Amino acid sequence: GKITLAGIFRAAPVLYGIYGLIFFSSVLLYALIVYGPPLMEQVGITSPLHIGMFVASMGLASALTSAMYGRIKRRFSYRGIIIVSLLLWAAAFLPLALNTTRVLIAAAFVLYGISQGLLSPACMVWIGEVTPSGYLGRVSSYLGSFAFLGQFASPLLFAPLASGNGAQGVFIASGVSGIVLLAILFAFWRK
Repeated sequence: GKITLAGIFRAAPVLYGIYGLIFFSSVLLYALIVYGPPLMEQVGITSPLHIGMFVASMGLASALTSAMYGRIKRRFSYRGIIIVSLLLWAAAFLPLALNTTRVLIAAAFVLYGISQGLLSPACMVWIGEVTPSGYLGRVSSYLGSFAFLGQFASPLLFAPLASGNGAQGVFIASGVSGIVLLAILFAFWRK
């Protein structure tokens, strides 16, 4: 029979989870980029150059991790990679909610960068494995759409939380989201 986009999603419902992970990873990425610099100011990091170096460390960690993705994927399943990514979300954000030091801020950026370096290529490759080649361009382009939606949603989701609870409230919610998604993964993904 004829392959339809709806049929692809019925045959591979994992696509919904992949898009959800990309959405949430972008929400959290922007939480760190927006609310990280005010935390830096609290510990005396005020130079735009130094703030930029912290943010750049996340991109470098992501790039180095994704460059090793082939070796990582040979050792771990998609489930394993996602578990590690979600644990890294919690490890990056929860300490910032409890205490603010230069080391914790730097660790948050690097750990979140590593999680992005694991999750992004895993999602891209996984989509390629579950999508017929004639639809690959369209189905994979939705990754970008969900990433941009996450960037758009981040300030809408976190601004009310930040206005009442400060950056620490944003980081508690961000870290807890990794734990909640991990619980959902364990509850529904049995393989």
